[in-house]
Amino acid sequence: MAQLFDRFYRADPDRRGSGLGLYLCRQIVEAHHGRITATNRPEGGALFEVVLPAEVPSWREVDTKSLEAPAD
Repeated sequence: MAQLFDRFYRADPDRRGSGLGLYLCRQIVEAHHGRITATNRPEGGALFEVVLPAEVPSWREVDTKSLEAPAD
């Protein structure tokens, strides 16, 4: 679970996909000052929760460094 939102991470390397889907979801949610979490459900599957703020800060209050792509 710790790597779930990492760029290019795939739980099953034999399955199709680039490993970017959940990474991009996290980037979008965080750019909107929210958070995304995932938990395993006891009966199987996963539960994803996205929490977004009710108010968005004005652009003058936003730290634009937090919106830049990671250097790796």
